[in-house]
Amino acid sequence: MKILVINTVPFQRNGITTHIMNYCTQLANRGIQIDIGVNGEIDEKLKKQLIDAQVGINYYVNRKQMVISYMHELYKDIT
Repeated sequence: MKILVINTVPFQRNGITTHIMNYCTQLANRGIQIDIGVNGEIDEKLKKQLIDAQVGINYYVNRKQMVISYMHELYKDIT
């Protein structure tokens, strides 16, 4: 099973990111392949934690500035 979690807020130290990190690392520890989709910058410490937990990181263009490109990139990842 593979899961893609789409994050639409800055991937920095905040409540939403903490929840996503807990969710993803727990699933990855159970052997489920999980990727996180982010647009924009990602905190380096969080990036290292994701890599250590073997969680994939997918980078997308800015969803507000390049709507069509963003949707196209998402579609490629879910098919």
